[in-house]
Amino acid sequence: MTAAMFASAATAATPGLDPATLAGFLAVLARTAALTVSAPVLGDRALPLTIRAVVALALAAAGAAVRGPIDPATLPAVVPVEVMLGLVAGLGARLLVLGVEAGGQVIGLQGSLGLAGQIDPGTGDDALPTRRLLGALVALAFLGAGGLEALARVAAAPGADVRSVGLLAIELPLRAGEVLVLAARVAAPMIIAGTVVSLAVALGSRGAPAVNVFSVDLPLRAAISIAVLLACAPATVGEIARAARRAVASLEVLAP
Repeated sequence: MTAAMFASAATAATPGLDPATLAGFLAVLARTAALTVSAPVLGDRALPLTIRAVVALALAAAGAAVRGPIDPATLPAVVPVEVMLGLVAGLGARLLVLGVEAGGQVIGLQGSLGLAGQIDPGTGDDALPTRRLLGALVALAFLGAGGLEALARVAAAPGADVRSVGLLAIELPLRAGEVLVLAARVAAPMIIAGTVVSLAVALGSRGAPAVNVFSVDLPLRAAISIAVLLACAPATVGEIARAARRAVASLEVLAP
């Protein structure tokens, strides 16, 4: 059943509903459903599907009230474009969030927390505690920076065309490259500290072969990691907040 046939059937079941209004709602729903798959926070696989569906419907209802009705005959051509726009817009913002999470994973590895990783049964990912912690912090920062409001404005943005979707898609490779940049910025202090510890242990082993310096490697690395994390906490929080604001700003491009 095509989108236009579905709109006609739904209108027949509810005689008081205008077909153009229903078609407008379905077009917005296609965009918001795609956003709940790719956008930060909403696209998290740990979020139950029921909550995603409720949020998609709520955003679609608000967006349809702003955008208004459309011709039901154009629905089959509009829905694919709306889906692509939602996926591309959400993914562009989420890549910035993933950069912070990748930095948290690097911090855990440099801090010798590899054995503390756990498989999340909801997502299937092997995430270290530092990655989960920074992921939660950047999600809160995204919401605090107006991420939910930005998603609502994206839902209410005017109808898209193939050209606008293509222009947004062109930026995705650039955003993918920024994942490594953000991860390096977030984990830079720990990378430097880990390198210094590794060099110190290697030089100590070479200078005193009879001493088992590797026995102190793990506790020394853990102590230095904790000290570096505490000392660099303000800078790390600043990077998280900056990434969250940029994620919101990338969504604001579509705001009406």
